[in-house]
Amino acid sequence: MIATSMTALDLLDALVRIDSVNPGLDPDGAGEVQIAAYVARWGRSAGLRVDVLEGTTGRPSVIVRGGRARGGRRLLLCGHLDTVGLAGNPDGLTPRIQGDRLYGRGAYDMKAGLAAALIACRDAALAGIDGEVIVAAVADEELASLGIAEALTHLDPAGIDAAVVTEPTERQAGTAHRGFAWTEITVTGVAAHGSRPHQRGPHVLLGRLGLPRPGRHPHRALRTRRRRRPRRHRVGQPLRHHHRRHCPHPARPGLLLLNRPNPHA
Repeated sequence: MIATSMTALDLLDALVRIDSVNPGLDPDGAGEVQIAAYVARWGRSAGLRVDVLEGTTGRPSVIVRGGRARGGRRLLLCGHLDTVGLAGNPDGLTPRIQGDRLYGRGAYDMKAGLAAALIACRDAALAGIDGEVIVAAVADEELASLGIAEALTHLDPAGIDAAVVTEPTERQAGTAHRGFAWTEITVTGVAAHGSRPHQRGPHVLLGRLGLPRPGRHPHRALRTRRRRRPRRHRVGQPLRHHHRRHCPHPARPGLLLLNRPNPHA
């Protein structure tokens, strides 16, 4: 199909069919090589300016530009190429339409947003706008954000007038984003059983660090004061995940925390 005549639905169908599971989440994941090559080919065939970035081998991102870039404003649209795993469902790479929805791995998060951004970039070029629409199709959003970090070194943020991340937000504009922090702690102590706290196992060390002891809910130990959040910030509730082993307690227990605080909490 010719790039200049494809609809957003046509492009979404093509993108979903490409396996781009993040290999950092799934060792068998295909990564972004194939889908980045497709986006680059599509952009060039649509008459757009294309740059492929691959600072990390095998993890390419693509920058696509449309418009004459002759003094007009510049809009950055950002979307990611990678998806989470297929969860043992190879049919996830076969798009299906049911009613007014298209289903497939990554259709919602976020190949639909990426397809829409690319079509907007193409249409800006066809309209001959003086400014520029730039699409950053980046790698590794689902894990360490290698792609956007590299894209920002390639672009000039000071020369961009506005930016939109085309993640799904239920057609509501999100003006803020939750934070993201993994904390991994290993404590060295003496192996003990949970029924014998007098043995002073490593759970005692966890308590001295102010961390949740086995059997204690982490929210009580890590409680944060909540403040009223403006309704316009559609970022959801803060999340914390806590993983622990109960009995017995090993000599080197590990604690893994995921903290997703709200920007105004």
